Amino acid sequence: MSRDAMPRRLNVRVSDGELEALDRASAGMGCSRSQVVRLLIHCLADGGTRMGAGTVAFDYETSHGIVRNLRSIGTLYNQSVAALNMIAKVARES
Repeated sequence: MSRDAMPRRLNVRVSDGELEALDRASAGMGCSRSQVVRLLIHCLADGGTRMGAGTVAFDYETSHGIVRNLRSIGTLYNQSVAALNMIAKVARES
Protein backbone atom coordinates (compact mmCIF):
# COMPACT_ATOMS: atom_id res chain seq x y z
CA MET A 1 0.00 0.00 0.00
CA SER A 2 1.14 3.53 -0.64
CA ARG A 3 1.87 6.00 2.10
CA ASP A 4 -1.08 8.10 0.86
CA ALA A 5 -3.46 5.21 1.59
CA MET A 6 -2.23 5.09 5.19
CA PRO A 7 -1.94 8.71 6.43
CA ARG A 8 -1.53 7.87 10.13
CA ARG A 9 1.76 6.96 11.78
CA LEU A 10 2.17 4.94 15.00
CA ASN A 11 5.24 5.18 17.21
CA VAL A 12 5.67 2.43 19.78
CA ARG A 13 8.39 1.91 22.34
CA VAL A 14 9.47 -1.71 22.76
CA SER A 15 12.18 -3.56 24.64
CA ASP A 16 15.13 -5.13 22.85
CA GLY A 17 13.54 -8.56 23.30
CA GLU A 18 10.22 -7.42 21.87
CA LEU A 19 11.95 -5.86 18.86
CA GLU A 20 13.88 -9.08 18.26
CA ALA A 21 10.62 -11.05 18.46
CA LEU A 22 9.01 -8.66 15.96
CA ASP A 23 12.01 -9.03 13.64
CA ARG A 24 11.84 -12.84 13.88
CA ALA A 25 8.11 -12.78 13.14
CA SER A 26 8.52 -10.45 10.18
CA ALA A 27 11.41 -12.51 8.78
CA GLY A 28 9.45 -15.74 9.24
CA MET A 29 6.43 -14.27 7.47
CA GLY A 30 8.47 -12.58 4.77
CA CYS A 31 7.07 -9.12 5.41
CA SER A 32 7.97 -5.84 7.10
CA ARG A 33 7.56 -4.93 10.76
CA SER A 34 4.71 -2.60 9.82
CA GLN A 35 2.87 -5.38 8.00
CA VAL A 36 3.14 -7.64 11.07
CA VAL A 37 1.74 -4.90 13.32
CA ARG A 38 -1.08 -4.20 10.84
CA LEU A 39 -1.87 -7.92 10.71
CA LEU A 40 -2.11 -8.06 14.50
CA ILE A 41 -4.37 -5.00 14.52
CA HIS A 42 -6.70 -6.61 11.97
CA CYS A 43 -6.79 -9.85 13.98
CA LEU A 44 -7.73 -7.99 17.14
CA ALA A 45 -10.18 -5.54 15.53
CA ASP A 46 -13.06 -7.98 15.01
CA GLY A 47 -14.91 -8.04 18.30
CA GLY A 48 -11.78 -7.75 20.43
CA THR A 49 -10.79 -11.36 19.78
CA ARG A 50 -7.61 -12.21 21.63
CA MET A 51 -4.80 -13.84 19.74
CA GLY A 52 -3.89 -17.13 21.33
CA ALA A 53 -4.02 -20.86 20.82
CA GLY A 54 -6.05 -21.76 17.78
CA THR A 55 -5.69 -18.36 16.11
CA VAL A 56 -4.22 -18.41 12.63
CA ALA A 57 -3.35 -15.25 10.75
CA PHE A 58 -2.37 -15.03 7.09
CA ASP A 59 -0.96 -12.23 5.03
CA TYR A 60 -3.05 -11.00 2.09
CA GLU A 61 -1.30 -13.09 -0.58
CA THR A 62 -1.72 -16.30 1.41
CA SER A 63 -5.37 -15.68 2.26
CA HIS A 64 -6.11 -14.72 -1.37
CA GLY A 65 -4.49 -17.97 -2.53
CA ILE A 66 -6.53 -20.01 -0.05
CA VAL A 67 -9.78 -18.36 -1.18
CA ARG A 68 -8.90 -18.96 -4.85
CA ASN A 69 -8.14 -22.64 -4.16
CA LEU A 70 -11.36 -23.12 -2.20
CA ARG A 71 -13.37 -21.59 -5.04
CA SER A 72 -11.67 -23.94 -7.49
CA ILE A 73 -12.48 -26.93 -5.28
CA GLY A 74 -16.11 -25.78 -5.06
CA THR A 75 -16.32 -25.48 -8.83
CA LEU A 76 -14.84 -28.94 -9.30
CA TYR A 77 -17.28 -30.34 -6.72
CA ASN A 78 -20.26 -28.80 -8.54
CA GLN A 79 -19.08 -30.16 -11.88
CA SER A 80 -18.60 -33.62 -10.36
CA VAL A 81 -22.08 -33.66 -8.83
CA ALA A 82 -23.61 -32.53 -12.13
CA ALA A 83 -21.80 -35.34 -13.98
CA LEU A 84 -22.92 -37.92 -11.41
CA ASN A 85 -26.52 -36.70 -11.69
CA MET A 86 -26.33 -37.05 -15.48
CA ILE A 87 -24.97 -40.61 -15.13
CA ALA A 88 -27.75 -41.48 -12.66
CA LYS A 89 -30.38 -40.03 -14.99
CA VAL A 90 -29.08 -42.06 -17.96
CA ALA A 91 -28.93 -45.21 -15.81
CA ARG A 92 -32.54 -44.74 -14.65
CA GLU A 93 -33.80 -44.19 -18.18
CA SER A 94 -32.13 -47.26 -19.64
